[in-house]
Amino acid sequence: MFLLDWRMPDIDGVAIAREIRARATPGPHPVIVMVTAYERRLLEQHPEQQDLDAVMTKPVTGAALHRLFEQLMDQRPGTRAATPTFVARRLEGVHLLLVDDSEINCEVAQRILEGEGAMVTVAHDGEQAVSTL
Repeated sequence: MFLLDWRMPDIDGVAIAREIRARATPGPHPVIVMVTAYERRLLEQHPEQQDLDAVMTKPVTGAALHRLFEQLMDQRPGTRAATPTFVARRLEGVHLLLVDDSEINCEVAQRILEGEGAMVTVAHDGEQAVSTL
């Protein structure tokens, strides 16, 4: 199993996945899981996503990795799904109000929460939060 980061300095993880597929020997194919801190929708629309077996959003937990491993191992050996498995996002469709006076904290928390599917509104203080409601 290969766990690849999507966007690395000077190289695209999807390009690495394509190269792994091209060099694979006959028999069971190598399992390729793309891990990303970026918006999954962008990766879902990538023209070469067919080279991937699954996509996970950072931060990756041990439990999520274990579930994914079990899902992938349930597939028949030597076969691949027609499209990659996108690991369920735990906060899909949830609306959240994020309140913090630190710009960097807001940015980091918002990216993590949106990566899990949440729709996030940011407020930088209590007054702004109350007016948002």
